Amino acid sequence: NEFDSFSPTLNWERKITEGLTGNLRATYSEKSGGFSAYTLTDSQITFAEEETLSYEIGLLFVPAESWGLNLTAYLNDIENYQFERPVPFTTDYYVANADEVSAQGIEIEGYVKPSENFTFSVAYGLCDSEYDKFDGSGLVGKQVSFIPEHTLALSLNYDFDNGLHGQIGTKTIGDTHYWNYDGSNPTDKIESYTLLDANLGYDWKDWQFSVFGLNLTDEEYYTSLVNNLPGTPGVAGSPRLIGLSISREF
Repeated sequence: NEFDSFSPTLNWERKITEGLTGNLRATYSEKSGGFSAYTLTDSQITFAEEETLSYEIGLLFVPAESWGLNLTAYLNDIENYQFERPVPFTTDYYVANADEVSAQGIEIEGYVKPSENFTFSVAYGLCDSEYDKFDGSGLVGKQVSFIPEHTLALSLNYDFDNGLHGQIGTKTIGDTHYWNYDGSNPTDKIESYTLLDANLGYDWKDWQFSVFGLNLTDEEYYTSLVNNLPGTPGVAGSPRLIGLSISREF
């Protein structure tokens, strides 16, 4: 099938005082529809395009070079929200459209530089998401599948004077629900998990060398599950990965 995409953005920014900037943003976006491969029911195969109207208000506070804080509040109104929905009593699933979904929350990002070389960063997100309208589904009023209420990221960075730089950080994803067909499994959820990543890099002329490690604790986790049936299909998170990256800019 063919879809056109239209995504205008209106942005207003104003310097309130020295070191304090305000921002207002409104965006309309579209996400193409498509077809589901894991169902044989004609009424479930096709899903419609998704439409989102987003509003944001933000404050950026940078009183000094040694620290800064960015606070953003947002509201997303979504029509024909696309999400994976299981077929009752099977391990089949398809992409369904919920009539109306809303998501609102805050995001806080900050950093501190105790020295010119050292930076500590933190980012926290709080999201309240809900199925507002979904006729005959049993999901109205429930938290939207696979959208966590809380996220947290911590990062330590150090830049040496000889071109060497290192970073270590964690990313925590809070509990997320995965609803069955009618939302009758409130105790089922993907437990919160934390990932530890690190890298050590060196810049030399136009070259960048980096040794990196992802999920260093080899955390076992899922990013998606279809339903609570035994043997249910799901998407497992990436295991520990250690690698070398070499790149050059021209």
